[in-house]
Amino acid sequence: VLPALGLSPSNNGMTYQAVLQLKDNALYVSSLNANDAVQTASSYYSTSDGALSIPSVLASNVWYQLGLQLLTAEVPQFGVMQLGVLPTAQRTFSPSEQTINAVKVWVSAKNSNHLVFVSTAQGLSSINLTGETVQTIISEREIGAFDIRYRFTFDSNVVSLLAATDLSDHSVQFFTLDADTGNANLLNSIVVGNDLQGVCLYRSPTDNEHYVFTLEAQQLSKWHLNVSPMGIAPELVQQVALPDTALQCETDDEYGALYLHTANSVWRYAAEDLANQTPIALVSGDTAIQGLALYYTGYGTGYLLIAQGDNTVTGIRRRDNALLGNFMLVENLTKQIPEINHLGHIAVTGRELEDSLSGGLLVVQDEGNNSLQLVPWDEVAGFKNWVTDHDVDPDLYGLVGRLPSLVSPTMETEPVDTAGDAADDPAIWVHPTDPSLSLIIGTQKQGGLYTYDLSGRVVQYLKDGRLNNVDLRYNFPLGGESVALVAATNRTNNSIAFYRVNAETRQLEEVAARTFSAKVKEEVYGLCMYHSSKTDKYYVFINELGGLVQQWEVFDNGEGLVDASLVRIFEVGSQTEGCVVDDYARYLYISEEDVAIWRYPAEPNSSEKRSVIDYASNLGGHFTADAEGLAIYYINETEGYLIASSQGSNTYTVYNRVDNAFLGEFRIVADETRMLDGVTETDGIEVINQSLGAAFPFGAFITQDNSNTMPYLYQNFKVVPWEQIAQQLNLTINTEFQAH
Repeated sequence: VLPALGLSPSNNGMTYQAVLQLKDNALYVSSLNANDAVQTASSYYSTSDGALSIPSVLASNVWYQLGLQLLTAEVPQFGVMQLGVLPTAQRTFSPSEQTINAVKVWVSAKNSNHLVFVSTAQGLSSINLTGETVQTIISEREIGAFDIRYRFTFDSNVVSLLAATDLSDHSVQFFTLDADTGNANLLNSIVVGNDLQGVCLYRSPTDNEHYVFTLEAQQLSKWHLNVSPMGIAPELVQQVALPDTALQCETDDEYGALYLHTANSVWRYAAEDLANQTPIALVSGDTAIQGLALYYTGYGTGYLLIAQGDNTVTGIRRRDNALLGNFMLVENLTKQIPEINHLGHIAVTGRELEDSLSGGLLVVQDEGNNSLQLVPWDEVAGFKNWVTDHDVDPDLYGLVGRLPSLVSPTMETEPVDTAGDAADDPAIWVHPTDPSLSLIIGTQKQGGLYTYDLSGRVVQYLKDGRLNNVDLRYNFPLGGESVALVAATNRTNNSIAFYRVNAETRQLEEVAARTFSAKVKEEVYGLCMYHSSKTDKYYVFINELGGLVQQWEVFDNGEGLVDASLVRIFEVGSQTEGCVVDDYARYLYISEEDVAIWRYPAEPNSSEKRSVIDYASNLGGHFTADAEGLAIYYINETEGYLIASSQGSNTYTVYNRVDNAFLGEFRIVADETRMLDGVTETDGIEVINQSLGAAFPFGAFITQDNSNTMPYLYQNFKVVPWEQIAQQLNLTINTEFQAH
C-alpha cells in the first residue's frame, strides 16, 4: 500500500483522500473518501467512461493530477489511469510596471543569447531569462501585438524579422534582429488603420516568400513583403471580412495555417488563400481566450497552445487539429512562486536554453501579479505525454520540402523483458482462415523470440538465446505438410534457428534437425528468407557485422525436421544487417548501413554483380545512416514498394519495386489521444498488404521502437495501419494479393 495522497481541497470544493495499492504492476485505489465522491463530484465524474479527474493533489510539496477509472460498478474500485506531476514555474519576474500587452520568445540558433520580448503601453523591450532588460527597442509608445520570424534575408544578411503594432499611430513597425545577439534595428513602418488589433508574420511553405497578416477589428488583411536594400514595402494582396472582432493571430509556416482568436473562440484559416473558405472552429464557448502560441518540432509535430481565462492552457495538435486536453499551472511551493492569478499571454519554444530550462520553455503572463513565469516545457510535456524536441532549429521552420509525411501507430506490443537495446526485428504470420488471429513475431536480441496477438499482448516467449533477426515463408514442405517456416539468427552461438507455426495452437515449434553454425568471421546479425519462383526451393540469407553474406538452402531432412546447406558466400563491403528478398523478381535487397542499399540477384548460382537502390544522404542519397530494416509491400507479382528504415533521421524511405525510384519518406509520430509514442532509431521493420481483420483491415506496417516513452518502458514494436502510409504518400492498397 502506497502512502495516502491528500487531495485537499479539489477544484470542486471537496476534500478527497485516496490510498493507492500496487497490484499486478498497476496502481489501484483501495480507498477513496470524499463525501460520497462518486455521486456528488459531478463536474469531474463522467458516467459515460467512468472517469473521475481530481486536479488538485498535494504530496511532498509536489502537485499531482490524479485521474481515476471506475473498474467495476458492482464494487466501487477505481484504477489509476493518470498520476502526473503538474507543471510549475521555476522562475518569475516583473519586466515592467506597465501592463504586458504581448510576449514572445526569441532563440539564437548559434549561442545562448535567448531573449523574451515584451510589449507594453510604454514600448517594446527585450529581456534575458533572469528578467534584465537587454534593449529598449521602442519607448514611450503603446505597442500591442508583435511577431518574429527567423531566417529572413536582408541586405545579403540572414537575420530575424520583427513586426510590431504601434497603437499610438495604428502602424506596423518592422525591425531586423541580429541572428546572434537579437539586437533590433528599425527598417520602416506602414500605417494600417484605426482599428489595428493584431499582427502575425508568415513564410509560405509554397514559395518561401514572407507575408504579414494584420487584424483590424472585423477585417483580415494579407500583405506581401517586398524587400529591397531600402527596407520593406508591404503590398496588400488579400482582404476578407471577419464575422467577429479578432484580437490576436498566429501562423503555422509548415502547415500553411492561420490561427486567430476572438474573445471566446479560436479559428483556423488556410493562410495561402483567404478567399472562398470556411474557417475551422477549434475552440468556442464562454471561457475567455487570452493568447495563442505555437510549439514546433523539427519534424512536423507540435501544438497550438491556447491560454484561457480559467487559468488553463489547451493543446491542439498542429497536423490534424486534434484536441488534446488542457493543463493548469500550480504554485511552486519549494521556490515560493505563486499560482497564476489570472492567465494572460503565452509564448513557447522547444529549444534547449540553459541548465534549468534544458527541456524548452513556456512563458506565461500572470496578469493578476503583472509578472511572467518561466515554466520548463519538458514538465508540461511529461505531464501531458506530449512531444519534445530540444534540438529544434527555428531557422528551419517552414522550409519548403523539409518535412516527411507523418503517420501514427494505433497499436503497440507489450514491452520486452529487459532494459537497453533488446527488441530488434519483427515478422508477421497471417492466420490461414481467420486473419484476426494472426501473430506478430519479434526478436528479443538479449534473450529470445516473442509472438504477440494483434492487440499487442504476448502469446509466446521462447527463451532460446540472443535471437537477432527473423523472417518467415509459407508453404514449406515439412513432414508431408505445408507449413509456415520461421528462421532467426541466434547470436548466442552464431547459428540459425528454425521454427514452424502451428496454425491450430498459434505456437512456434522448434524444427531444426541440428545446430546450424554460421561460418562467419564476426557475429551473425541479419537474416531474410527466399522462396524461389524459379526452382520452388527455399533459402535463408544471413549476414554478419563485417559485411559477409551467406546463402543457405533449406529443406526437409526426410524425418520432418529442417536441414540446410551452405550454397553461396559473398562480401558486401562493410557493416550490414537489414535484408529482404523479392521472391517473384528474385532479387536480394541488403543494407550496407553507412553506404547504400544494394540489390543482388537471389539465385545461388548468380553473379555478385549488384545495383544501387539508394545512397546515404552524405553520399547524395535519401536515407540517413544507418540504413537498417528492409521490407517489401506486394501489390501483385510485379508491383509494390521497397521500404527502408532510415535510422539516423527516424524516418522510412519508400521506393518503387519496379524501377526502384524514390517515392518519398514518412515518420511515425506520437498519437497523444491513444497514449502511443512515436518511433525513433528503428532497427527492423515488416509490412503486410493483406487484411488482418478489424484491427488492420488494409494491412499494416510493423516496426521496432528504440525508445518506448508513453510511459517510459522497455523497448517494443509499434504498428501503423497501411492506409495511413498509403494516403500520405499516394501509394496503392491491395489486400487481395497473397505472397506465396
